[in-house]
Amino acid sequence: MTITITKISVKLTQDKLYSITLNMKYLDGEVILIDQDFTQKYRTGDNVGVIINKFKVVMQKVITDYKAEQVIYTASTLDTAITNLQNGLIL
Repeated sequence: MTITITKISVKLTQDKLYSITLNMKYLDGEVILIDQDFTQKYRTGDNVGVIINKFKVVMQKVITDYKAEQVIYTASTLDTAITNLQNGLIL
């Protein structure tokens, strides 16, 4: 698994207030699992470390949620339930 973070834009939204957008790609080899943009506000003079931490928190939540979803998606019990549902329908 690899993660690539890319700068997308910095836009002035108000006097001394900027909107910073980054893109995160979460890959398994060549397969993109997550491709999502994230935006945070930055005011001139703000601590950049705080902004970076905000990005990190929301990006990590997306990764953690994806992994939790995959546990259910790949569970054999879900496959069994789908098979039972498919076999139980009357055509």
